[in-house]
Formats: sequence, C-alpha cells, structure tokens
Amino acid sequence: MIKNFFRGGEPSNPPEPPTEPEPPTEPEPLTQISFASNDIVCELKTGENNPRNSEGDFAFLPDGRILFAYSKYRSGAGNDHDPCDIAGMISSDGGKTFTALPELLASSSEHDTLNIMSVSLEVLKDGTVCLFYLVKNSDGSLESSYVMRKSSPDTLSFGEPVDVIPNIPGDYYVVNNCRTQQLSDGRIMVAASRHPIVKINGVNQMNHVGDDVVYISDKNVTSFSKCSGLIALDDTK
Repeated sequence: MIKNFFRGGEPSNPPEPPTEPEPPTEPEPLTQISFASNDIVCELKTGENNPRNSEGDFAFLPDGRILFAYSKYRSGAGNDHDPCDIAGMISSDGGKTFTALPELLASSSEHDTLNIMSVSLEVLKDGTVCLFYLVKNSDGSLESSYVMRKSSPDTLSFGEPVDVIPNIPGDYYVVNNCRTQQLSDGRIMVAASRHPIVKINGVNQMNHVGDDVVYISDKNVTSFSKCSGLIALDDTK
C-alpha cells in the first residue's frame, strides 16, 4: 500500500501547495453608489402650511448614513422672509431613499423670530455634526445673524447656538446654503456677503451691492472671528 502511494519518495498525487487566503472584500463605500442622471430619489412636495422647500446641504455621518438638511417654509407665499424652519431627512442606503426625521433640526421659535434658513452642514473629525444657518430678525429691521449648533451623530439633537456672525445693526448678511468649508487643520471657514441696510421712503431695504467677508473658527470650532480685509466691487458697474 505504501509503495503504491509513493513513487521515488514523493507522493504520486502531491497535494496542491497552500494558497494565501483571499483578503476580505471591503464593502463598496456608500459614496460610490451610482444613479442614472435623471433619477429622483426624493421629492419634497409643497402643500398646505408648507409653501416652499429649498436651500439644502448634505453630510455623510460616521456610520455611513447621509443627512440632508433644508429650509422648510411653514406659511405665507414662500418668500425669502416668510416663516421658515430647518428640517432634515436621513438615508441609510447611500442616498437611494430618504426618510423625513420626526423632529425639526432647528426651529425659528428657538430664536424668538419667524425665519431661519440657508443651512450648511459640516462633520468634524471626531464625528460631531455642525449645523449652520441664517437667523433673520422679524422686527422689520432686516438685520440678521449666522449661527452654528452642534450634535452627536447619534442623536441629531442640536445644542445651544454659537454666533458665527453676530447681529450687527445696519447690516444684512447673505450666506447661501452649503457655504461652509472645513480646512485641513480642522478650522471652519464661512464666506458671507455683507449688505448695508438703507432706509427708503421709511422702509428698511437691503443695498444689493455687497462686500465679501470671511469668518473663521478656532481649531476646536468653539468660536469664530472675522478675518481682516474684504472684497468689494465697484458699485458703479
């Protein structure tokens, strides 16, 4: 039996040499899911007590979910200064479907005003989610401020607001949605357009010629300060 199995001291049917185990297959990142160019993954329809949905931003949370925040108007005709809050939606499948969050991310009533809008999102290196938005005075002054609030990615319950751009008498600030930028050192930069408020026929109006200004945070993103200098266009052109 032994002689039949071995030939010349080697097995007649030598076993295959061991092979290296295949490395585990990494799941495809959620950001790589592709869609047809005309795919509509969610439609935010307007209706009674919701005349407009607009100005949104996306953020990838540490667990792979996608957060979408947007301006949700609750009454009026949906004009820029009509009553508005910040609502949110979440996707757990890479953006194929979105589900509305049961609670608002931020309410204008928390600021004792009627309108908050133009939201931006940033996720810090430790996973903290930062929510930025414009707060408009409802007293007819047109003055506004820009704030940041923080939350853990698990609760999406945002804490007390921190002034990024304080309410400065005589100034109206425009910071459109998706206008924040996290730098390589962790600081966050906010670009804004400052418009002087002028009174015409007894009514405050925004001068549509604005100056570009930049505010930047400290490395811990706990406070913001205005950078020196500004960019201004010749208002005669």
